[in-house]
Amino acid sequence: MSQVPELEIRVIRSLSSIAPSDWQRVLPKDAGPFLHYSFLSLLEETGCVCAETGWEPAHLALYAKGDNELLGALPLYLKTHSYGEYVFDWSWAARHLHDHLLQARPVGIRSTALGMDTVSHFAKTAHIGGRMNSQNKPVAHIVAWRLNGLDQAEKSSQAITIKKAFEALINQVPGLHTLEIGQNIVENPDAWDVSAYMVFDSLASLEAYQSHPAHLEIKKLVGPMRLERCQVDFELTNI
Repeated sequence: MSQVPELEIRVIRSLSSIAPSDWQRVLPKDAGPFLHYSFLSLLEETGCVCAETGWEPAHLALYAKGDNELLGALPLYLKTHSYGEYVFDWSWAARHLHDHLLQARPVGIRSTALGMDTVSHFAKTAHIGGRMNSQNKPVAHIVAWRLNGLDQAEKSSQAITIKKAFEALINQVPGLHTLEIGQNIVENPDAWDVSAYMVFDSLASLEAYQSHPAHLEIKKLVGPMRLERCQVDFELTNI
């Protein structure tokens, strides 16, 4: 009787570390296109799946211990937030807040080979930042400024500069789901000139944003332009 080899699972952070022929060899004959090497590698090469988009490759590869012949594989991605993906899953994330999960989701799996319990265990043991917990709720962060421009034309120019700076944050700040910023369009003596509306996945993310380098640069930019600033933060309960 032949001895069954001891198996090990390796986490593959880039599909390029596996030969295309090896990946294709272990696929079922009826595997759909979304499991094929050409599709999955293209996602990585074009930057669709990476830390910046919140889809970090963490493919599982099965090997005999001490051997490099691929015996099985599972495409897997770690989700670090619920923004910037192709189907929003905030309700899915909220359902699992009680389990202190960082989202992890298999993509293109046609069977129950990796059930939710396995996914949950993988997420629990992944030592990466951005863990969600039962105390975290989405938080709205609203800021408004009165600007010091000498006339409306100068204020409009200041507003455009501030708007461009804030819009660049959406791909830089972890936990920032939504960002809208605009100049006041209604003449009223009580109106403020510019306002920003932002949604963070938790109070912790909002607090981390305060010391984020990109935010500190914006404070330096806006400071000389402003006369007054006001702010309000509150939890969102209807997401």
